[in-house]
This record gives sequence, C-alpha cells and structure tokens, in this order.
Amino acid sequence: MSLSPLKGEGAIACLSHCDRASSYLRSSVSVPLAQSGNWLNKGVELLVCDLLLTLRTSLWQRGSSSNGEPGPAPGSQVAGFQRDLSAAEKTHTVLQTGAAQGVSS
Repeated sequence: MSLSPLKGEGAIACLSHCDRASSYLRSSVSVPLAQSGNWLNKGVELLVCDLLLTLRTSLWQRGSSSNGEPGPAPGSQVAGFQRDLSAAEKTHTVLQTGAAQGVSS
C-alpha cells in the first residue's frame, strides 16, 4: 500500500493540530506526578509524545523533495519536534524518578 504525499493545506492543517496537541501535552507534563493522580496519566503522556514525534517525522518524510528523498525540515517543524522530544524526556525522567523512589498511586 502506497501513501500519497500529504502536501499543501492538508499538511499545514495536520501540523496545526500537532502544535495544538503539543501545547496541551506540555501543560499536562508540567503537572507533578503527585498531583496528576496516578501513573496512568504519565504513561499516556509518554504515548502521546511518541505519537506526535512519529506523526511529525512522517509528515517530514512524506513532504519529500523532487528526488523522493526527504529534504531539510522547515524550522517550525524542527521546533515542534524538539518541544515534543523535550516533553517525552521530561515525562520519562518523572516516571524513572518516581519508580526509583517507589512512588505509588
């Protein structure tokens, strides 16, 4: 099965949704584990990070140059990817620290 490149307004709309989801994610990630209620919330945050990173990567790869190879990503896409990667790292650290301290929910 071949996927056609997502270009133009479709890609812009998709990236806009990614940016909005990323904003909500950053708000959620900033809530400490003790206040978030349980480990499940942090686990879901990590999954959402992975989803956003995968989606942004896919959009970059599908918006390839004329020779079929992905070209350099626009700065705004790189910035969004870096924000989501930072959220994933923060969530991972919170989960790892909580597990080491034996935090339970």
